[in-house]
Amino acid sequence: CLMTTQSSFLNYAKIFASTTFCKQVSKCTELFRSVQQAWDDVLRLASKITAVRTFCGNADCVSALQYATSCCETLEMCLAQALQSAREAFNPLYFLLDAALIKLLSTSMNSSESLSALRPVLNFDS
Repeated sequence: CLMTTQSSFLNYAKIFASTTFCKQVSKCTELFRSVQQAWDDVLRLASKITAVRTFCGNADCVSALQYATSCCETLEMCLAQALQSAREAFNPLYFLLDAALIKLLSTSMNSSESLSALRPVLNFDS
């Protein structure tokens, strides 16, 4: 659970490093801040403990880790909904993997401008 949550946090930290992406998905950005705070709490508690066995037996540490994990799960659902909304706005985005769509949304200031620019390239109806 600790390693999975850490992996999720590191992945989200890369995604939310883009201010452009954060502006486009403000609800998810707020959730990421909760994840970041929860993970900071886990690390703060873990820094006081010398062994993993002690960490797993410490109620405060386990509670903080469970909360961080819950925050990650909520953020994952929010991010999935944001990507789904982008795909519904422009159907050819269904062909992009999540990572590619996140990169696209991270590099454009306005997703509707990005979608308009991609329309001639990805328009499979013509």
